[in-house]
Amino acid sequence: MEETERRKKEKSRRLEEESKRQREENWVTSGIVVKVMNKKVGGGAYYKCKGVVKDVRDQFCATVELMDSGDVLRLDQDDLETVIPKPGRKVKVVNGLGRGCTAKLLDISVDDYCARIRIDSGSHRGEVLDRVEYEDICRLADE
Repeated sequence: MEETERRKKEKSRRLEEESKRQREENWVTSGIVVKVMNKKVGGGAYYKCKGVVKDVRDQFCATVELMDSGDVLRLDQDDLETVIPKPGRKVKVVNGLGRGCTAKLLDISVDDYCARIRIDSGSHRGEVLDRVEYEDICRLADE
């Protein structure tokens, strides 16, 4: 029993270290759904509107096509926030462990602002990650 606990702790520590190594300041990437959170954009007309990131320039500036109006905006990632879909849908890991991989959203913990996901691609394929922060995952545009 002690051996099993030791292995679990070691795996958890290893995953946490790898997550820190993969964490970067920029998270915005093409093909994800984001929400405009800057009240000044478009005089407030675009506040809380969802859009699809079509292109990313200089790591932080995204070209976003709004879903409702079709308007195309150039926005800094600081003006955006990730969109979390319902459990069972696909997400993209935009920061931390599994960055750049797709995953399936298994569960959401609203009280803790975190989620449980299963990585579907990359070197961590098949791994289930608990307590992934909302900011680290985002709904895929084609889902």
